[in-house]
Amino acid sequence: MENKLIILSDEIYKFNKIYFDSLGAHLKIYKNKSNDDSFYRINHHKRGHEQYRDIIFLFDDLRFDSICKTGNFWDMSKHSTRKIPNDVYRENYKRFFDRFGPNWKFVLLDFNNEPIQEPSLNFTKEWLDLDGRNFCISQRIPSQSHVRLLNGLVYLPLINCFQKYGFCQFDKLDYSRPINPKYDFITYLGHTDKIEKRKYRLERISQILDNNISKLKYKDSEQIIISQSDYFDGGTGHYWNLLNSLSAKIRLIFENSDLERSFTFMDDYFLTEKTLKCLYYPHPYILFLHDSVLDKLREVGFRFSYNAKTLNDFVELLTELKLDIPNWIGKNQDDFNHNQNNLFKMINSKNLPHHLFITKILNREI
Repeated sequence: MENKLIILSDEIYKFNKIYFDSLGAHLKIYKNKSNDDSFYRINHHKRGHEQYRDIIFLFDDLRFDSICKTGNFWDMSKHSTRKIPNDVYRENYKRFFDRFGPNWKFVLLDFNNEPIQEPSLNFTKEWLDLDGRNFCISQRIPSQSHVRLLNGLVYLPLINCFQKYGFCQFDKLDYSRPINPKYDFITYLGHTDKIEKRKYRLERISQILDNNISKLKYKDSEQIIISQSDYFDGGTGHYWNLLNSLSAKIRLIFENSDLERSFTFMDDYFLTEKTLKCLYYPHPYILFLHDSVLDKLREVGFRFSYNAKTLNDFVELLTELKLDIPNWIGKNQDDFNHNQNNLFKMINSKNLPHHLFITKILNREI
C-alpha cells in the first residue's frame, strides 16, 4: 500500500493505532486543535515522480458538520444551528469537495459519544449518493442503509472513550471482590447540575427496586468532592467512580438517556464511558440497556445473561436477583471477567468491522 495515503485526525489514529500502523500506507495526521489545513495542498503532492494512487481522507462527525454548514473544515460557528436546508449542505460540501482530485475518497467515521448532530443524521444518505467516493462508518444512524455505509457499530464510542478519558494510560486492572460491601447496589444519577435527569433516574431506580432503596447508594460521598471538570479528558472522576463502586455489591448503570428512549430500537443511540467503565473493571453490574443494544455488543464478543425490552423486565430481574445476590454474582462473575478481557482484545484489534471496511475501501473493493 505504499502508493496510498491516509489522512486522519490524531483522535482517529490513536484508537486505531495498531490497525493503521499495520497497513504499510503513508499516514498524514492532523490535530483538531491546530486548524491544520495542509491537506488542501496534497492534491498535487508526489512521492518522487509518482503521484499517490489513492488518498483516503477520514474525518469525524464534527468535521462533517463544519464542512456541510460552512464549507470550511475547521469552522464550527454554525455547529449549534439546526434545520439548515439540504441544498445549503450540498452547496457547502461541494465547495469543500471541489478542492480535491479524483483519486481522493472521503470517509466519515462517526465514533462520537455525544448526541448526533445535523447533518450527520439527516444528510448522510444524500451525501453518500452525491459521489461514489463518499463513505460512512457509523454507530447511530438507524434508519439509513447504503452500500457505502457501515452502520450500527455501537462499540465505536467505547474504543474512543478508552482513549479520550485516559483509560489507555493503565494496564488491565486486577480485580478482587470486596469483603462485606456496605450496600447491595450503587447507581450514579449524574452531575449535580442535571437536576431533572437526577430526579428522573431516582424515580426509575426506586421503581425498579420496588421502592426499597434502603440498601442502595446513590449519593456522592460528602467527604469526597468530585467536580464536573474532573470527568473531562483524563480526569480522575472516572477512577473515583470505580473505587466508590466497591462500596456496593452490584452497580446499576443508566446510560446516556432515559430508559424509554433506549427502548426505541437503535434510535440514534450511543454508548458512553458509563458502559465502558463496567466493561473495563469486572465488579458486578447491570446495564440498563435494551436487548437490541446488548445484542450489538454480543456481536463483538461481550456476554450478558439478561435481556430487557421494557422497564418491567428490569423490575423482574432485580426482584429475582434480590432473593440471592451472592448466587447471582457467582453465576455471572465469569461474564464480567470475560467482558474485561474482551474489551482489551477489542482495543488492540485490527480486524474489527470498521477496520475491514476501511481495508475494502483501500483495496477498491467497495
